[in-house]
Amino acid sequence: MTLINFEEAIAEGLTYKNIELDKVTPDTFYTFSYTSGTTGMPKGVMLTHRNFVSNCAGLSRFDGTFKIYDDDVYFSYLPLAHVFERCILLVALVYKM
Repeated sequence: MTLINFEEAIAEGLTYKNIELDKVTPDTFYTFSYTSGTTGMPKGVMLTHRNFVSNCAGLSRFDGTFKIYDDDVYFSYLPLAHVFERCILLVALVYKM
C-alpha cells in the first residue's frame, strides 16, 4: 500500500487532462444509504440524484427568515454516514454560498 499526502494527490489529479465524465441525470446513482434494520435485516439502499436533491430541497423550504452568518457554528451528533446528516450539511453549505 502506498500512502501519499493531500498535496501529492492534488498534484497528481492536475496531471489528468481531457477526461470525459459520464453525464449526470436525475436517475443517476448518487449514493448508498445503509439502513439500521429496524423493520428487518439491515441493507444498503441505492439513492439517485433525484432522491437526494428532492430531500435537500424539502429541507431548504423556509419562510425566508433562515440565514447563516459567518459566526454561526454547525454542530451535530449524527454520523456523516446518516442520510439526514448529509442532507443537513449540504443544505447548510448551499445557504452559505
